[in-house]
This record gives sequence, C-alpha cells and structure tokens, in this order.
Amino acid sequence: MSEINCDINTVLEIENLNVEYVNQNTRIYAVNGVNITLKKGKTLAIVGETGAGKTTLAYSIMQLLPSRTGRIKNGKIKFGKIDIVNLDEDSMRVIRGNLISMIFQDPMTSLNPTINVGMQIKESIELHNNDKKSKKQINESVDEILTLVGINPERKDDYPHQFSGGMKQRIVIAMALACSPQILIADEPTTALDVTIQAQVLNMMTILKKQNDMSMIFITHDLGVVAKICDEVAVMYSGEIIEFGTFEDIYGGKSHHPYTDGLFGSIPDIKSDEKWLKPIQGLMPDPTLKIKGCRFAERCSKCMDFCREVHPKEYKVGSHMIRCHLFKQGIFSNE
Repeated sequence: MSEINCDINTVLEIENLNVEYVNQNTRIYAVNGVNITLKKGKTLAIVGETGAGKTTLAYSIMQLLPSRTGRIKNGKIKFGKIDIVNLDEDSMRVIRGNLISMIFQDPMTSLNPTINVGMQIKESIELHNNDKKSKKQINESVDEILTLVGINPERKDDYPHQFSGGMKQRIVIAMALACSPQILIADEPTTALDVTIQAQVLNMMTILKKQNDMSMIFITHDLGVVAKICDEVAVMYSGEIIEFGTFEDIYGGKSHHPYTDGLFGSIPDIKSDEKWLKPIQGLMPDPTLKIKGCRFAERCSKCMDFCREVHPKEYKVGSHMIRCHLFKQGIFSNE
C-alpha cells in the first residue's frame, strides 16, 4: 500500500463519479458525473442545499455507502496512484482514519456515551498503530492530541455528557486527527454550534490543518463559513458540481451560475441597501428522475427553452468552471 502515500500536488482526484441508491422499487441518482481535484495542503469547500449529494460524495470517498442500497455505478476516486473504488475492505481499513479521516455531522451522536473520551481517542490510535507504539506512547499521544485541540488532558477520564457541545466537537476532531491523516473530510462540523463556538472551531481547524500539513474537504450549506476557511469552492446542486473555482473566483468573480447567485442572495449583507433577502424559489428536482436538460432549469429566472432540453457542459475560464448555457454564450447571471 506504499503507493497510497501522497507526495504530489494533487492528493485526491474524482473523475466522472456516479452514485446511486437502489431498492426494489426505486433508483435514486444521488451523485451525477462529479469531477473534483483536491490539492495538497488546501481546503476545498463543497457547498449546496440539503439533498444536493454532498454527504453521499463524502461517504463514497470513505467507501461507507450502505452496502444493501448504495453503489458507485462508475467513475474513479484516485488517492495518490490508487483508485480506491476498486479496493477491498481490508485495504480500505488501512486508509480510513489512518490516511483519510472524517468528522461526521453531529458530535452528539459520534461519541459513545458509555466510554470516557480518552479511551475513545486511544481506540482510534490502537486500531491504526502502524508505528507499533507502546501503551505508554499511546497514552502520551492521547494527551498530546487533547492538548492540540484545547482540552486539558486531565479530563480524558470524563464522559461525553460532561462536555459542552463545542468541546464534544473538539473531541471528535481529536479522534479524526489522532493518526495524522493526509486528508480530513469535515461534514458540516459546526452546524449544531452557536456562532461564537463555531468561529473558535473553524479557527482551530485551520491551525491544525497547517500544523499537520493536511488537505481538507469541508462540506457545508453556509457560504459565510466557507469564506473563513476555504481555498477552493465547489457548488453542488442535485448531484452535480455546477460551479467550481478558487475563493477569488467565487467570492470576487463577476460571473456565477444562477444557483450560486441565489445562494449569495439568501445571505444577509449589512452593506447592501436591499430590505429583503432573495431566497431561491422552488425545490430541487426529484432525484429518482433522469433529467434531460439543466437540473436547475425549473428554478432559474433566466431559463431558456433549450435549457430544459440540452444538458449544459462544464465551461471553463482559467480556474473557474460554470455548468451553464448562459456562461457559454457570455450572458452572465448577475449582469
């Protein structure tokens, strides 16, 4: 498995990934032709509404899709030189936690209430003890990782219910970082936190990413959070990446996908003279249907007839990609 170690500029590359959930009566098209590149030492934010396919994408990277219903129909997920889609479960166990780690959405349900937090972190280190650490070294590692996330190691014998929500999230982050992974996937890790604790956790994650020379995928629906932490942004809608670019492309660019404009229009701006927010009307399309044209067509105020008939390709200018017929024609959504 030595080929997995990533010493190149690109640590993770997803190519034309399609993921489905299938049962006896229904087929859900959850991820549709996604292409993403994660660069070493960078933070990629994946933004979109609930149901856009963000978590399914993360679970696909970790190979944690439900075995009975979830499947990767086609596509590649290349970690270093290895396509992890083709790995068996034993090989994936080497990767999970050790090389790619994940913070799940709710810290309240990520911790075992019957085991003290020190033992839970210790268990993670023991499971991936590739350096053959002694028990004393493992205990020292637990103390170090708790200190790293700002928790007094003397509290390692405490149980989850004895910590606040923000401290529980720090413990979950400590567990994810216990084996010094190369990639950290954070699935809406600050959703349940108040804005003050949220800011502290985001700042801590940024510092830890630099200290550990990690790359990070940060999944959220909050563009305000993205602005504080990301280097690149992928906007996801109905299972597709409909816009991708650097922070400057997305937050400082003059042209956006109409959906991205809608997301920005839904955010309060104290500098704006607008008295009312402009929410995106309607709902995402039914994920059980195969859609011929643009997936955003029914909610787009600038939809043209052929938008419903022709699926838009990825149109690029430099690092900026927009999947929209308007972009191809030079008719930008905010002009």
